[in-house]
Amino acid sequence: MRIIAYLDQNNSPCCAGCAGVPPQYACIDCGTEDDLHGKRCHTCVAQLRTLELITDNNGVINAAFEPLRQNLLKRHTMAAVTHFASTRPAAELICGLVNNELPLDHDTLDQWHRPKSAEYVRALLTASGLLPARDENLRRFDTWAKNFLRSQPPHAKSVLEPYLRWNVGRNLRIKARRSPLSRNAQYHGRDKLTVAARYLEHLTASGLTLSEANQTHLETCILEISGRRFRTHLPSFLSWAWTNALMPKLSIDRNRPDKRASMMTEADYRKLVHRLETDTSIPPKIRIAGLFVGLYAQRLTHIVALTNAKICADDTQTQLWFGTSHILAEPTLTALIRQYRQETYPRPSSDPNGWFFPSRNAGEHANSSALTRGLRQVGVDTRQLRGAALTNLAGQLPIRPLCDLTGLGTEAAVGWAEVAARSWNAYPQLRTEQCSNSSLIQ
Repeated sequence: MRIIAYLDQNNSPCCAGCAGVPPQYACIDCGTEDDLHGKRCHTCVAQLRTLELITDNNGVINAAFEPLRQNLLKRHTMAAVTHFASTRPAAELICGLVNNELPLDHDTLDQWHRPKSAEYVRALLTASGLLPARDENLRRFDTWAKNFLRSQPPHAKSVLEPYLRWNVGRNLRIKARRSPLSRNAQYHGRDKLTVAARYLEHLTASGLTLSEANQTHLETCILEISGRRFRTHLPSFLSWAWTNALMPKLSIDRNRPDKRASMMTEADYRKLVHRLETDTSIPPKIRIAGLFVGLYAQRLTHIVALTNAKICADDTQTQLWFGTSHILAEPTLTALIRQYRQETYPRPSSDPNGWFFPSRNAGEHANSSALTRGLRQVGVDTRQLRGAALTNLAGQLPIRPLCDLTGLGTEAAVGWAEVAARSWNAYPQLRTEQCSNSSLIQ
């Protein structure tokens, strides 16, 4: 943005550069007319403010925090960096660390009185190499689980503690070894522990112990405690408790609707994809995420984890690497990706492996729940849209490329291919089909 204070040859308002005269309003350091903030541009102000940020109270620059400063200056909006370095509460925390008034460790950040600011600084310190990485979602689960167990009565706690240690917590730690735990995985673990506690509470209210549990009580419990989460997570606890000889073997009758039944008609699918391609009132970020789901049947958890290296664009085409081989994006999507990158990265990105959908926290990608909310606000049900996309792709691609593109297993891909062989007109009937599967808890 430049100051329009001059006239060109046609007497039209313009900037100094367009008028061909020396600028009177320019940055006193670099001379640019762009993006001014007082007498300097935002870039030069950010350079000064971040230098002040890592300077201690004695006027000495703490060189140990130079990586943090450089990380801040890589952010793509210098105005935000300027604001952060001067007024944000997170700057107060950094100043305390720079002056050695606070120890540089995770415990300090955990105890900081502004949790959101602490999380922002933690991500910045971790991305700068000043603080070792820590799985934050796993830590949040551990903290929650400790407080949750503390609130349980002794007889329930004696069962829930080993269930947490050897089943729920153990499975989460196995996942965390492969990759940082997602927020959804953390809440999945919470649900499993909460459901087990509710079942034990119902047993106690019925005058039964866990060893006295029976099929009649289980069926009554399921009727009285409604909700999909209870039916989904209770089998895990029943299986674990039976394996450890804490209760008899019980079974749950699962009436699962065919997931492929909850889809839209072909006309609705085409209409929605066209809307995502053309509706400029929807933010580009949301449109791109919706098209990745609608055209290529991608999961949102996979979409947010895409790096810039996975989306290779030039002036004519864009290559998308969802699997081991690339596909060419539709021309409309190519233009949309170019627009999104220009808006998100005003300056060229120095990290080609950075996240395509970056988070406000340094080194982290956006959360899939944010994209889910954004799509829901414009009337897009991602589950239905992905189902329609899978059916469309399954009718065109062989099984192996379909698995590579979408991440489906072979058996699931074959199932979608069978659905794709039917007419789109059969979808309303598919919605009413049910597949009943009574499974014994092992």
